[in-house]
Amino acid sequence: MAYNCENVIWVREYLETVFSSKEKPSPDIIWDKVSKFGGKLYKYYSFEDKYSIENLKNGLVHFSKPEKFNDPFDCSVSISLDKIIEAYLPVLIDRDISVDGENEKLIKDCIKQILFDNQTDIQTDIKELKVIKLLITAPAFQKLMPKMVKGENITEFEIQQALLSSFLDVSFASQFYGLIGSASSPVDLSKLPLNDLYPDIISAIAQNPDMLSSLGANISTENIDKLKQLNDVMKSNSLIEKLEKVSIMGGFDGIKLKAELEDTRKKLIPIAEKLKESMNKQFAITCFSKISNSILMWSHYANKHTGFCVGYNFEKCRNWDALINLLPVLYSVERPSLPMGLIDFSNPKEIKLNNISDYVPELMMLLLSKSNKWDYEEEWRIVNHQSQLIDAHLLDLHTISHIYLGANISKDNEYLIRDVAKKLTIPISKYRISPDKYQLEIEG
Repeated sequence: MAYNCENVIWVREYLETVFSSKEKPSPDIIWDKVSKFGGKLYKYYSFEDKYSIENLKNGLVHFSKPEKFNDPFDCSVSISLDKIIEAYLPVLIDRDISVDGENEKLIKDCIKQILFDNQTDIQTDIKELKVIKLLITAPAFQKLMPKMVKGENITEFEIQQALLSSFLDVSFASQFYGLIGSASSPVDLSKLPLNDLYPDIISAIAQNPDMLSSLGANISTENIDKLKQLNDVMKSNSLIEKLEKVSIMGGFDGIKLKAELEDTRKKLIPIAEKLKESMNKQFAITCFSKISNSILMWSHYANKHTGFCVGYNFEKCRNWDALINLLPVLYSVERPSLPMGLIDFSNPKEIKLNNISDYVPELMMLLLSKSNKWDYEEEWRIVNHQSQLIDAHLLDLHTISHIYLGANISKDNEYLIRDVAKKLTIPISKYRISPDKYQLEIEG
């Protein structure tokens, strides 16, 4: 998913850190997060909400189920055919590519990397695998592939010559030393089974001519119709074509495969609805903004500037669950897709939803995702289990630091809010329409 905000990287890391452990996160992690928005967040209120005054008096904030939001796309997932294909690719490679020997898993992992690294979530932190991938895609090494197709052995001398030739390419040399030279985790070349593993990998690929016949630009050999460069596959934007190539290796009908994929997509629609229902039963959300002077938000959420806005100081918040579950909204031009990890594909005829409690980081990413059309709101959210809330929809926050009155608030409502602020000893200000600019200003 293409998020267009800088928060996505640290949010994903935060979720993995916090929800992969049974221990409470350290205070340092929490306060570092709070510092990202300066400690203050704001919530807009309308007098049409009959509970807004009572909640203000009692230091409570109201939570809503995702289905109650004004944006129908909020917390709603799409069904991505590409994501379905991604879920199938590793399975097809493991099943359809024939590899013998003790290096079977590493060889298959390497093939997955070469073919699908740019299009799928298939990733690796194994440096040996990255070195092998770099070698296989180097032109000097690809020239050895015709020998493998003809059943000839590749000698150690030929591998060494290919390696020396590759180092004449500055880009190759830079990448190679970048991989083996890391002080934190260097690659031991003496343990890298190049002599055995490289021919095995090429052999695994070469033994599948249907795949080789569609792997890109020609190599100048007598086997020109079968040998193609792997790099061109990596440049392809079509996952369905790649899936078809792998399926053909196993003798499957490409047309039938497409039909099966479409059938799977249709089966996932009710699964997505079930997930949505489950999230509405389990989670509730309350929303804040980093800004108190948004003309649009005063119009939308405070009834045309007739309501009020409350500032909350989260540096003084002692509700640890609220602080843990407070995160920024992640704005994107694309809708979030149903995470395939949530789906049990073990029986294709009976696809079902896994236990969602095992996938909290993935669910949180869904609940934080929103169209970039709303990014002017600069929103942060607290996402809580309803069981953690008062009556499943209220949270005792008691961190109010300031109250702002709308520019069009009535005299009666202004008097009411000022009276509450006085009793609670909370500072209060009033916005007015700027006389010469499209902006709001504090009176006085």
